[in-house]
Amino acid sequence: MTHIGACTVKPHWDGILRWFDSKIANGGVNCVQVAKAKAQGYRSTRNLKAIV
Repeated sequence: MTHIGACTVKPHWDGILRWFDSKIANGGVNCVQVAKAKAQGYRSTRNLKAIV
């Protein structure tokens, strides 16, 4: 079992509490960030849009 310390949770505490109010996760943002990382080096933003 993994132990999560207070130092790990504290910086994210506001976001954790906001989730309980909104029930909106940031999974979509993560997908865009992954797509941006894959698209690095391409010459146009059209490729990034296609990946997203």
